[in-house]
Order: sequence, then structure tokens, then C-alpha cells
Amino acid sequence: MKKIIILSISLFFLTIHGLNAQKDLSPSYVYRFFNEYGFFTGSTWENSEYGIINEGEFGITGIFVNGVQIGKTHFLGLGLGYEGGVTIGQGIPIFLNYRYFFDKGYKVKPYMHLSMGTRYAFWDEERYYEEVNEFGYDVYISDPIARSGMGIYSSLGVGFTAHAFSFSTSIFYRSRPGENLKGIKSFTGVEVKAGFTL
Repeated sequence: MKKIIILSISLFFLTIHGLNAQKDLSPSYVYRFFNEYGFFTGSTWENSEYGIINEGEFGITGIFVNGVQIGKTHFLGLGLGYEGGVTIGQGIPIFLNYRYFFDKGYKVKPYMHLSMGTRYAFWDEERYYEEVNEFGYDVYISDPIARSGMGIYSSLGVGFTAHAFSFSTSIFYRSRPGENLKGIKSFTGVEVKAGFTL
């Protein structure tokens, strides 16, 4: 009988503790906003009739992400941005952004982030044609053509927030249609961004 009473009391306290733990684990939803600017560097890759063309790339980027933080660790938001590069041209990415915060109660909160979406790209393509000048020589004339198209936007990285300051670094993959809208021009590299969060 004594064992049954001790077991019942233990079970009662474990049940109370379990209910309190479940109450504390209920997620809270908080609006968050990330605004980050920075630069990127990497390489472009394009499969052409002459083989794979590889060029270096450098540019600037900026993003705005609005979303909801669930509890202290998960964030999911919708992002919009702008980026401009030397060879890949300009782009407007629209993407989903997920961040996982390693919140240990400190002021500096490290996180991992993943972004996936699409990128509307616009760039000038150089087209050359041959023409005979007034001296009878063949010359090549450059005629830039405005092009645009949809591509892929993705990145994977780490960062941290400290009060309102936000910093992140990531590896990424971008793409857009290739020259004359044939094939794909890809861009891989590293980006570093800093900004603020609300």
C-alpha cells in the first residue's frame, strides 16, 4: 500500500511538471524584419558553342525580409531584393527565407539561414555585326540589346544578430538565361551582408 501511495504521488508530480512544460513550450509568434546590404564575389559559368565560358564576378546586393518568428528559434519570411554584378547584370530576387536561431539567452544570437526563390534578371547583351567603312575596310560594330529573363535564386549561410544589428555570410547559386536566351548563365560565390533587424 505504501508503494502505491508513493507511486501515485510521484505520478501526480510528474504529470503537473509535464503540463507546465507543455504550457511553456507553446509557440509565440512575433513579426520580424531584416534589412541587409553587402557585396558578393564569385564566378559565372556558361555553356556556349565554344565550350564552358568562365568569368570572375563582383557586385552589390541588398535584401528586405518580412516574416514571423515562431518561438525563439524559427523564422520564416518572404524576401525581396536587388543585386547588380559586373557580368551577370542586375536582378530582383523574390524568395522564401528560413532562419534557425541558436538562442541561448545571450545578446548575440547566431543563426543559420536558407533562401530559395526566383530572380528576375535584366542585362545588356553585346551583338556585333560587320560593316564596311568609307575606306573599304571591314569593321565590327557593337550593338547592345536589352535582355531579361527569370532564373534561380538560392543561398545557404550563417550569421548573428546583436540587438538591432544583423550580419550574415553565405554561399550561393544564381542563374539567368544565357546569351541570346539560349542555355543558362550560372553564378556561384560568396556574399557578406550587414544591416538591421526589428
